[in-house]
Amino acid sequence: MVSVVPNHPQNPWILPPMPYDYDSRRARRRGCPKRRVDALLNLCLACSAAFLFLIFPLLLYQNAAGSDSFFSLRFVLVRTDSMEPCIPQGSLVIAREGGFAELETGDVILYLLEDGQLNTHRVVATEYGVLRTKGDHNLLFDAGTVTESTYVARVVFSIPGGMVK
Repeated sequence: MVSVVPNHPQNPWILPPMPYDYDSRRARRRGCPKRRVDALLNLCLACSAAFLFLIFPLLLYQNAAGSDSFFSLRFVLVRTDSMEPCIPQGSLVIAREGGFAELETGDVILYLLEDGQLNTHRVVATEYGVLRTKGDHNLLFDAGTVTESTYVARVVFSIPGGMVK
């Protein structure tokens, strides 16, 4: 009678038994750092997927329905180069509504022009409840001033892009 020995030339299909790894069992009980990092990455991936598939379509639907703000945030495309290099032409600007009294020199704001268009420029002076603005790329101050009635929102974030030229 022939005994079967692992890795024996007569029976190459039998593999040797794997040794039991006591260290990996202990790491599983403690909570291995690699597993924690994997869990954190999975959580980030799930949040990103939720944003892409739940919140982003809601934003698109809301903008298609005619509303231009979402949770007091406005999403506006910059169509001119007046704020370059800080905000390039074609960038998406995210602005928070309200807070006219808290504006300071250097803040970038959205405001309404006389013809009803939205404009994105930087505040260069504040005097008696009136704001003076200027585009970073422009040489001169804007002709008009911004009051609380024409102020719309303060820019909190911009995403550079070349979508509009």
